[in-house]
Amino acid sequence: MIQKLLLSLAVGCVAATAVVADAPPGPGVIAVRRAFYGSSEASDAGPQIRLEVTAAVASQCDGKASCSFKCSAHELKVYNPYPNHPKECRISFSCGDQASRTIVVSAGAQAALSCSNP
Repeated sequence: MIQKLLLSLAVGCVAATAVVADAPPGPGVIAVRRAFYGSSEASDAGPQIRLEVTAAVASQCDGKASCSFKCSAHELKVYNPYPNHPKECRISFSCGDQASRTIVVSAGAQAALSCSNP
């Protein structure tokens, strides 16, 4: 995301706009890339329904060295797609400039993200 910084100069009411790119996360700091909650791939009953929950996971984990939360519709503040069928959380995140990691956690279990050595 690019943020715009508006600078105003008092002399002559001149305004300038500078574009500043967000800095990459520091080493050892979680940056959630994508997160989904929904049907598990192991489920062969019914459609594969997945809801994007990137913002909910990022709000709990971004900028931290580690975090954990319960993989549930209630915790992630989404509706339960396809009730009574297996679901999971699938979360991709990175730590600083390291390659992205993906974890998959069954619904009801604790999802634990960490930037310590995998």
